[in-house]
Amino acid sequence: MAEAETAPALRGLAAVYRATGRMDAADPVLERLVALDGSITNLEDLALIKASLGNLDRAETLYRRSLEMRMDGNSALDIDLKLPGSDNPELARAYDNLAVTEAMLEKYPEAEAHYREALN
Repeated sequence: MAEAETAPALRGLAAVYRATGRMDAADPVLERLVALDGSITNLEDLALIKASLGNLDRAETLYRRSLEMRMDGNSALDIDLKLPGSDNPELARAYDNLAVTEAMLEKYPEAEAHYREALN
């Protein structure tokens, strides 16, 4: 990793690669970004790229990690996640992303459980 790399620069470069359909180029940039800034957003961006490149096991791991962070309340944007019946679309989206990946991995019981969580 070059000393001049910053999270905003890496995020911008990855966005350009994604916008131009160069997922294979975005992958290592997002890996470096996650190493520098392991935020929920960065984890989920990397998971999306991994899934699009067919690396479903790594995508699942990243989605699980981001979901755990959301459940622990490690995001300033996620408020009251631990409350029963919490209406949080970002948490629902996190469950959905994980469920989609699990279904692609043919982990159907896990996918079903996470889809149900997304609906709650």
